[in-house]
Amino acid sequence: MTHYELLSRQIKAHIAGEVRFDDMMRVLYSTDASHYQVYPIGVVLPKTMDDIAATVQLCADHNVPIVPRGGGSGLCGQSIGPGVVIDTTQYMNRVLDIDTVNHRVRVQSGAILGPLNKQLSAHGLMFGPDPASAERAAIGGIIGTNATGAHSIKYGMTSDNIDAMRCVLASG
Repeated sequence: MTHYELLSRQIKAHIAGEVRFDDMMRVLYSTDASHYQVYPIGVVLPKTMDDIAATVQLCADHNVPIVPRGGGSGLCGQSIGPGVVIDTTQYMNRVLDIDTVNHRVRVQSGAILGPLNKQLSAHGLMFGPDPASAERAAIGGIIGTNATGAHSIKYGMTSDNIDAMRCVLASG
């Protein structure tokens, strides 16, 4: 058994989400909106924060890098790499709470900005940063790149619009 097969089996044993180290998934996740191509070791589609924490911990234990990925809309290759891709857009993509009184929204990292803003517009709200890739960009990636947009002078950068986050650190 190879090192990566062992890692794949250990991740599968510890998470509820999908673990895909097959060639087809590796090809699908080897590109993003940039012109680069880098094959990952495998792909994890977590269903919970615990899935993410376990995956990150196991990758750290095996000295394998992780590649957080949202919509893959980055133009500089930031969502591809030679590690284990963690893609939250499949299962962790929900709007959890809209607080119209305090003008706040709680979302999972895989929520896509365009549909989120459509939902918020019914309440007279929007998430300020408006990158050109909003119809495909996931909130996690928007946070990771501190995205802005054409109206950033008015609405600020992503970091200006975040009150709190639950994060998994590199150690898991």
